[in-house]
Parts: sequence; structure tokens; C-alpha cells
Amino acid sequence: MDHVPTDKCASDAGPPADTLPGPALRLSFEDSVRLFQRLGFRVEPGPRPEQVTLIIDAPDHRTYAVFEAAMLPDIAAVALEARLQAAASEGEARLAA
Repeated sequence: MDHVPTDKCASDAGPPADTLPGPALRLSFEDSVRLFQRLGFRVEPGPRPEQVTLIIDAPDHRTYAVFEAAMLPDIAAVALEARLQAAASEGEARLAA
């Protein structure tokens, strides 16, 4: 097998991140916060001014993730799209049964 210089493999990584399609849905920051709250998360500012923390509590532990606040609407849109797809698949499975 021939050695391929790494600069020749750059296209294997896919398109640059700024050219990838975003979620089909567009949510405001406030709608994103409400969505995560309805899904059982607490949404808190910080730890840095430009960040937000999503927290979910279980009886014996807590899980949290910190995101850039500007990313929250896209993250929420993807979560909502996944929920809608799962619900549609579940509905199709019920109809097929």
C-alpha cells in the first residue's frame, strides 16, 4: 500500500464545520430553556458569563453539562428533532402491530 501524505487526506474528514447543515428547527434561547426544563433539566447560568449549565438530578446522583449559551438553541433543536423522530417511529411501530 502506498503512503498518502496527510495533506491529501484532508477531504476524508468531511466538510468544514461551518458548512455542515444545522438543525431544521430554529428555537430562541428562551424556548430552548423551556424545552430543557420540560425534559426535566434545570438550566442555570454559568459557570462563565457566556455559558449555561444543564443539570438533571436522579435519586442518587446528579449529571450536568456546561455549554456555550449561544449553542443552546441548536442543541435544543436537535434534541427536539430526535424526540419527534422517536415519537414518529413509535407511532409507526404501533400502527404496524
